[in-house]
Amino acid sequence: MLQALGSGGIKPCVSSFGGDQFKETSARERKWRSSFFNWFYFVINIGSLVASTVVVGVQESKGYGIGFGIPTIFFAVAIVAFIIGALFKLYIRIPPEGSPFTRIVRVLKGALVNRKQPLPQPSELYEPPAGTYSHLAFTMAHTTRMRALDKAAIRGDQPRPVSRTEVEETKAFLGIMPLFLCICIYQMTYDPIFTLLPYPGDVMDRSMGNLQIPASSISFANTFGVLFTVVFYDLVVVPITNKIGRPISMTFRIGLGFFVQMLALISAALIEMARYKMVRQTGLIDRFLAAGPDADPLDPQFTQPMSIWVQFVPYFLVGVGEVFTNIGTMELFYTQVSEGMRSLGTSFYLLTMAVGTYLASALNIIVASASPVDLWVADNPLFGHYDWYFWLNAGILAGGLVIYALVARTYTEKPVTNVDKDPFNRESRLHSELANVSRVWPSVSSNSRMSELRQRSKASIVSSTGSGMSGAGRAGLAQLHGGAKPGTMPSTIAEHFSKDVRDVAQV
Repeated sequence: MLQALGSGGIKPCVSSFGGDQFKETSARERKWRSSFFNWFYFVINIGSLVASTVVVGVQESKGYGIGFGIPTIFFAVAIVAFIIGALFKLYIRIPPEGSPFTRIVRVLKGALVNRKQPLPQPSELYEPPAGTYSHLAFTMAHTTRMRALDKAAIRGDQPRPVSRTEVEETKAFLGIMPLFLCICIYQMTYDPIFTLLPYPGDVMDRSMGNLQIPASSISFANTFGVLFTVVFYDLVVVPITNKIGRPISMTFRIGLGFFVQMLALISAALIEMARYKMVRQTGLIDRFLAAGPDADPLDPQFTQPMSIWVQFVPYFLVGVGEVFTNIGTMELFYTQVSEGMRSLGTSFYLLTMAVGTYLASALNIIVASASPVDLWVADNPLFGHYDWYFWLNAGILAGGLVIYALVARTYTEKPVTNVDKDPFNRESRLHSELANVSRVWPSVSSNSRMSELRQRSKASIVSSTGSGMSGAGRAGLAQLHGGAKPGTMPSTIAEHFSKDVRDVAQV
């Protein structure tokens, strides 16, 4: 119970807290944030790998006291490191906005009360000014989806009317619900690989040199698949797709994980079909039945001449699918809700796993009750048809992929607001404009000249207030416009450059 309470407290918050360290308005930091989710999942699997190898080995050799003591020490070190970072104010902390469910209920109630009102125009939607009691720390742009909810923001006689931002916040949350249901289907088909494959693995050839490896240990291929795919995807695939102007969207990434997971189930089914064929051809069933009712299927005499290493493929593919679907879902549920719902969004990512597990259990009960005893999932791996169960899950996932594709095709990502208010973006654009000017205006191509103009333009950013501009900024523009000889700088470039500097100064 304590572990459940602790995990429930940290898991929805740690990934969203990490995402909060990146500025939403900066295109560069949004890319860094996407990369963060990849490496966040990477280190989780590193920890899992160390726990299942090093810590388990210590437990077996030194006892469970030391085995439990090791992660306890690491937890203590992590807590101290986290507190030190907080004391030195190294983190960006987003203030809480209250219960998001309360705001959702207010919006739904307001839309229901005003259901007979005509649809309001976007300009008619209520949005309180900054500093009032009902003003959230963030704003969201109006969207045209779920227009019926806009009626909640009609200003009436209520003491605290619903704001446009609260309406858009609810729209964003409800918009990911169809995706949530589809991803639950993916999570439902995740368990069979890990719950069923160890059974046939126990009667397969588990030799590795002079050692006999446990059947469950081959599941390390899953972790290996995750680690390999994260590195390859983040360091190779993402830079290439961004360079050619075709970045991979979050919805496409999730769908790709569906497809890879389906391949994992198909590969597991094919392996089981080949194994059952080998069981029949080698007469293992007859030998087992002849051994009497007390025969143990795990007895070495019933070992099948098929290497357990063939199971590496489905385990590895499951890891690859995780990188696409699980990380993509984590990022999507974080970025596509409002700033006040990000922890809730990431908790819904974890909820897909819980719902998927319950659905898998329900499917198992249905299959067991609808078929003769041990026909599909038998305790004795020499009997049954695990392959049928894998094919069933692959078919369910294929249907889920079709539904997901239809839902994802109609899904509209939440727009990024206030992107032009990021002075770092605009400063970078300004320096880019200076570089462009230097190519067509040789008189500023020297390093000293460019450095001087950059310093003066930067001063205009720092010193400007309101719509005014610092003297250094005006001097920089004066030199750009008046200091050059007539005709040496095209007027269109001068006008564009001047406008950009003015815009930066206004920021």
